[in-house]
Amino acid sequence: KQWYQRRVAITAGGEENGEDCPAVLSNWRAGNGIFFDNTFNGVDTCISMIRAEKETKAETKASVYEEGMDMESYIDGWVDAHMKLEEKVICDADCAGEMQELMYSSCCVKRAGERLSTESMKGKYVKFFKNIWRFIYPGEAPELKNAVNRFMQMFRPASFCGAKTDVYREMNKQCNAIKA
Repeated sequence: KQWYQRRVAITAGGEENGEDCPAVLSNWRAGNGIFFDNTFNGVDTCISMIRAEKETKAETKASVYEEGMDMESYIDGWVDAHMKLEEKVICDADCAGEMQELMYSSCCVKRAGERLSTESMKGKYVKFFKNIWRFIYPGEAPELKNAVNRFMQMFRPASFCGAKTDVYREMNKQCNAIKA
């Protein structure tokens, strides 16, 4: 646990707009736990995947690799299905407020998402996957740049959700105003 806390501190930079980012990100991880506890306990609320049953089933189906599948098409299909699930979970106007409060209510989380999804980081993810590919699957790694670019969009919920909700844009405005 101590290593994890040090890693978060390095990643988050320690403090953002007066917030203790390691503590905030630790609580953020706990929020993920609440989300999954509700899901697995059958609690049908905004803070649960039950409301995204169709998208969850589609993502689960897309995650199954069958012998002979084109790997790039498989990865693209899974990313597409996952992003539809994420869109339903975080962008649905009826639940976006609760999701924002649970998952994106801190300038630390905003900054961590921005850092995770920079062009430089996306390039590093592609390089990492290409480097470990041979340990996971035979043959050359497929082109992963487009899949990584699409996947990383969810770490910037204001632009990812677009016009579906404004709660994430409002959070961004608050963080930017505090910083100014």
